Amino acid sequence: MAVPPECNEEWFELVPNLLSSQGWEVAIDKGRSSLSHRDCPWGGHIIKCSMEDVVVNNPPEDPSCIFIRPETRERYQARCGERFGRIELLEILAPGEAVMKRFSCFGLLRLLTVLFGRLARPYLEFSFASGDGICTALQKITRDYPKKGDCNTGLFHYTGEPPEGLLHCRPQADGKFHVSGIFTVSADKFARWAASYFGLMMESCRRTCQWWLNRPGVEELRSLDQQAYVTLTIQSWQRGFPFLPSREDSTESTVTIAAGEALGLPMWTRFDPYWEGDEKFRFSTYLQRFLRSLNIPVVVYDRLDGRLVVPYQCLVRSEEWTEIRPRFVQAFSLQKTAYRHANGGTTAPNVHENSKPRFIPRLSCEALNRRIERAQRKSFQHNVVVRHTFVEVQSRSDEDHDDDHDVQQVEERHQRRAKTDSTLHTRDDLLLAN
Repeated sequence: MAVPPECNEEWFELVPNLLSSQGWEVAIDKGRSSLSHRDCPWGGHIIKCSMEDVVVNNPPEDPSCIFIRPETRERYQARCGERFGRIELLEILAPGEAVMKRFSCFGLLRLLTVLFGRLARPYLEFSFASGDGICTALQKITRDYPKKGDCNTGLFHYTGEPPEGLLHCRPQADGKFHVSGIFTVSADKFARWAASYFGLMMESCRRTCQWWLNRPGVEELRSLDQQAYVTLTIQSWQRGFPFLPSREDSTESTVTIAAGEALGLPMWTRFDPYWEGDEKFRFSTYLQRFLRSLNIPVVVYDRLDGRLVVPYQCLVRSEEWTEIRPRFVQAFSLQKTAYRHANGGTTAPNVHENSKPRFIPRLSCEALNRRIERAQRKSFQHNVVVRHTFVEVQSRSDEDHDDDHDVQQVEERHQRRAKTDSTLHTRDDLLLAN
């Protein structure tokens, strides 16, 4: 039995024909809408509702932005209204990834539960049975996967239990989209007794999907969602890592500058990634440490909508960046002075804002394969390994060591510097650079 997916990409890797018709048994086909099912690799059954030609009024220029991040929905739900009930964010893990609590369940989920039995998630069973509709889930947004323009939103249990489902949207022509709703049920067999109700269910799914993508205020939400984060890029630090404010002159790399005394920042120490447990430089780690030294409680992110950005970029909430930007610019100018004082010359690290995010190639398949291998080896105490011309009996502890080495190699590939995009910087960028 396969391990359940932990992110949206792993849905497609564990079920390669997730969006195709191959390997699925069709329960009902109404032309533009269909219901199909298949065995689930990690136990139970998978149900798929496919709807073609779903019209979206004034769709976003980038079709991958069709779904809205949970943190944006939560912040502006009072303005736009949510017929599906109020949500509350318990924790934002990254842009497009958050643990949320929903205080009511809409009728379509109740109908699906009646037709197909208990859903895989125990919390949904409890909420439907009790009638209060309160449920908690980890929601993840993924864009441009598996094809450019695609958008996915997945619901997962943050305690390691099987996922609830995945909603996938792919652009067609003339503002139309192909929408697939995929969810798991704990039953091993498909509930054929409900076949007479499938037509009614598919009509309800299409109406719900049509309303959801065109609901009141959704265009404004999409615009606000795309402005929610600012991408920061650091450049010109080839002569060593940038500096951080220091409280004491205790190392050889500490630099003292008189210009910093007025702000209480006279001493600066060169940043070392090993302080944070990293082998190579990450701008997100450095900026978080820099803001912490200034007592600025702002969270810095290294991924966006399920994808890691390159090591020399990071993301901050736009409204938070607007608030802290003057203080950061003032302090970072002192960092430049310390950098030039330590290295000589006139060059120093520059920080540019509103850059286009650049992403590290997805390597989720490698992580998934390692988890599958570990699950398959659980029942074995030893494993025979061929190394060149020798045969060795490897213990589980040795395997764990090899797994750690594989993880390290993947992380090293993550750190490889990607090509910097050549962009024209705005006047605000030039202010940061000077």
